[in-house]
Amino acid sequence: MGADSTPVAPALASAAVREPALAGVQTSSRAYALQFGHFSSFQAAEEVRARLAQAGMPARVEARVVVGPFADRIQAEQAQSRLKEKGLDAGALIILAR
Repeated sequence: MGADSTPVAPALASAAVREPALAGVQTSSRAYALQFGHFSSFQAAEEVRARLAQAGMPARVEARVVVGPFADRIQAEQAQSRLKEKGLDAGALIILAR
């Protein structure tokens, strides 16, 4: 990773994160996603999102790079395992409040 793609701060898990409901995702009191840090520029975040997409993990850029949501913790942890197998950072498991 070059200087522009280095996360500015470590990813932090937070139960207080507010996320809009996503179409096609079962709603419950909790959903899980993998956060990949805060970045100093949109370009740096987009580079990480593109690498994740190439690895078969669709992601989106918000103010952070997030993979998911997943219906439950088990699915999120399985995604982390797949990312590790591909040589990628597994991200931080976060809870998305609904």
